[in-house]
Parts: sequence; C-alpha cells; structure tokens
Amino acid sequence: MNLRTFLSLIACFIFLISCRDNKTNDDNNLNTDDTEFSPVDRNIPREDVDSDEFETEQTRETNNESPSNSDENEPNDRSQENRTTTNSLSGQFIKKGEENDAGCNCYCINLSSTTAELCLIQGDMYVNTRLQKNIDNSIDVFLVEPSTRNTQGKDIPWQDFDRNSAIATIKPASNGELEFDWLGFKINGDIAVDYAILGKKTLEGTYKKK
Repeated sequence: MNLRTFLSLIACFIFLISCRDNKTNDDNNLNTDDTEFSPVDRNIPREDVDSDEFETEQTRETNNESPSNSDENEPNDRSQENRTTTNSLSGQFIKKGEENDAGCNCYCINLSSTTAELCLIQGDMYVNTRLQKNIDNSIDVFLVEPSTRNTQGKDIPWQDFDRNSAIATIKPASNGELEFDWLGFKINGDIAVDYAILGKKTLEGTYKKK
C-alpha cells in the first residue's frame, strides 16, 4: 500500500466520524424540541398527532386557564352572611337572664321601627328614642324625649340632654343575638355625670330574639 492510498483511507475515516457526530447532535436537538413544545404549541395538525397525547395536552391547558370557583363564590358568601346579620337586627329582643319579663315591661327592645321606648327604671321611668342603623349593621340610639307615662324623673333636666349624641349602641352578636352598650346622656358633648349610669343596669347586656 503506497502513501497516497493510506492517506486517503485516513481522510475517509475522519469524514465518517464527523458525519456520525453531526447526526447525533441533530437527533439530540430534535428530542429537546419534542420535550419543550407540545403538539398544540407546534400547531401540528390533529390528524398527525396521537389522539391520546392531544387530548391530554388540551385538558392540561383548560385546567390552567380555569378560574377558581372558590374565589368566585366568596363574595356571594359574604353577601349572604351580611344579609343574615342585617335581618337579625329586626323584631323584638329580650335581655338574657330576664326572660321572666314576658310582658316586656322593661327588659325588651323592639327594633322593628326607627323608634323605640327604652326602660330606665322598671315601671317608673322610660324614654322615647330614635334608632339609626349604620352600614356596619350596628345601631345608634338617640334620645328624643322622656315618656309621658313616667312617674319619676321630673327633676331631671331632659331639655338639656343632647339629641344628636348617641346614648347607647346596639351591635349584632353570634347566634342572632345582640349586645346593648349603654353610653349615657350627654350635655354639650360631655357625659352628664349625675345621670351617667341611669338606665345602665336595666338596659346594658346581651339580648336574644323573643
């Protein structure tokens, strides 16, 4: 074998190895493309793709795009809760622990109207009030005037008490109950100290639907 023939064989051998390496690289690139892109992403016609693979890919994309049902229903749940609370602040309530007042002579509150008569001293002193419902479902109570059926309190300066300052607040509680918080009468925005606890003992506390 002469030198020229030997060099030719060496050159052919190098060329074959080079071709084989290029083919291997092309195959690897093709596999990478298949992994990164789904049949749907590559816009391959459906008839050229395995039906199971196509349906699996479409199902995955649909699940990713679907909004959460819990997020959609949450505002409705809150609205329903608010409606329930609002409805509970209506009707007649009786103070817990005073259920024996069946005739509602002192320990009841009627929230069916925008006005209510409240008992300060059972059988002797009552006041007519105005009820103002707030957006947070609470109720502010304002003095209007003493009741005409009072047998006590003629020496109390009713005319000096503020009509635009709340004398009590009513807030919804759990299980359809409510909390009555006595604030007291005010004169020029300040608590009327001499009459601060008037009505607190009979009115303040937790009430339930009668």
